[in-house]
Amino acid sequence: VRRAYYKESMYDALTGTYLFACPHGREARVRLSSFRALERLPGHSKRLVLDGRSFGFSHACAPNPPPSAANTTSSARQRVKDYTLPYDSYDISSISTPNSTILTRLIAGNDFGVPAESVNGVYTNAATANMYLLPDFDQFAGALEAVALAECGGTVTLQTKVGAAAAADPFTYQHTATTSAGGLPLAASLNTVTTTKTYQSGTFDFAIPDGEYITIEIQPLISSGLQGYTPGSWSCKAGGAAKTFENFSVAGSPWTGIRVQVRANEAISCIQQVNRV
Repeated sequence: VRRAYYKESMYDALTGTYLFACPHGREARVRLSSFRALERLPGHSKRLVLDGRSFGFSHACAPNPPPSAANTTSSARQRVKDYTLPYDSYDISSISTPNSTILTRLIAGNDFGVPAESVNGVYTNAATANMYLLPDFDQFAGALEAVALAECGGTVTLQTKVGAAAAADPFTYQHTATTSAGGLPLAASLNTVTTTKTYQSGTFDFAIPDGEYITIEIQPLISSGLQGYTPGSWSCKAGGAAKTFENFSVAGSPWTGIRVQVRANEAISCIQQVNRV
């Protein structure tokens, strides 16, 4: 080896490499596994110059590296890329990852999540969506509203009146049917509320799982207490404006119930007018 390396160890135990001086002046670090044969090279009789035949040493010391090797140099260091056996050195590779994918991994734990689906500007899966990827920041308000409304329900408050006054006798109403925004039947709660002269209103609370709306049916329960009354008409309001609804007949009686859409965060008030017999 050259005099420059007489004072340091030829073998580096940390990297498992041997330090050699190349015949043309620069050093090379070679793994033991890269050697296939060692032979004395012609030259100075007092200095032992070895040629590592095949692979690492001959490539590292070649004045012009063969096509299988590529050199990366700088003023401070020199590195040799070796693309031959035993393939024990690897370059660090990198890939580009979109910001949306990074956020999805943080929130959902995978690369996809559950993207929000928008139909005509209305989010239809707010209850399950966890990724709102907006191409336009102007859509942020709508997305935020959809998230909030998915946590909110709706209410229907009932009153029973004779003219402008509350009916003197109890009237009981029951929630009997529910349909989703997609037209699929949902389980009805079968809850009841009762209006009286003292407690003039009763309120049904409804969960809106998709953040959009449900269609519910409410009808009066037929009892002997209704014999002193005949049905009049229904009216409904929401936010101070008239609310559209449908009437349906209660089987085996002259009474009618109402079928109405209830949206998330919507408060509906309905009044049944009755006549005293």
